[in-house]
Amino acid sequence: MEAAFDSVAHQYDETFTFTSVGGSQRQRVWELLAQNKLLDKPLHILEVNCGTGEDAIRFAQSGHQILATDISGEMIEVCRQKTQKRYFSNLEFKQAGFQEIHTLQAQGKFDLIFSNFGGLNCVSPLELSQFMKQAYILLKPGGNLVAVIMPPFCMWETGYYLLKGSWKKAFRRFLEKTEAVIDTHSFPVYYYNPYKLYQTIADDFEWIELAPVGLFLPPSYLENFFCTRPGWLRFLNKMEKITAPLSALGCVSDHFYLQLRKRL
Repeated sequence: MEAAFDSVAHQYDETFTFTSVGGSQRQRVWELLAQNKLLDKPLHILEVNCGTGEDAIRFAQSGHQILATDISGEMIEVCRQKTQKRYFSNLEFKQAGFQEIHTLQAQGKFDLIFSNFGGLNCVSPLELSQFMKQAYILLKPGGNLVAVIMPPFCMWETGYYLLKGSWKKAFRRFLEKTEAVIDTHSFPVYYYNPYKLYQTIADDFEWIELAPVGLFLPPSYLENFFCTRPGWLRFLNKMEKITAPLSALGCVSDHFYLQLRKRL
């Protein structure tokens, strides 16, 4: 998996971060963070699967102390290149995968652990369980875990690929796991139902919030269509916000936003 993300690190911002669809989905996540008043005071934050550091830099600009990690050394290199011209004393990048977060205990306890855009879909159910146990240890009492994860069904994805006649892709999320291919590298991807996921960790975490991300906002692979139709994208973004209180729709969106709080 490390090699897969290394191979696309230097193109990732161009193909996702700075696209109209990618930017809209990311802004939706930040709106949910704000609505839940998670960022109202300075926090000590651990970000996993930070990618090219877009969220980490925004956290740092907002005055939070942030440790951002990613399994890809090339992604971390892009992060460091981004911050060469502007130094943040409150921002540190470190190469580390999900299985290595136990090595971060020397960094102290965190107020928030954050994982955006399907990073946790890259770990098996067993690995996810182990990650959650380590997250519990790393969080302060009452600290929050926010994860943006892909569910086992996405209306956009199934509808789009059915129209294209690609039955295998239309129903790929129904499988226990599937193979993702990036460049010439493949790795397993797992899709998680938020309610079933929570059942496995309810003793340690309190359920705070579930919301759709990408119910009306399209997936990133439709960027070429929507980048020339900004009016359509604005309308879909408005519909996304209107339906946000219908939390169960997170089960059929491109991603769901899940906020959990460590039990005291």
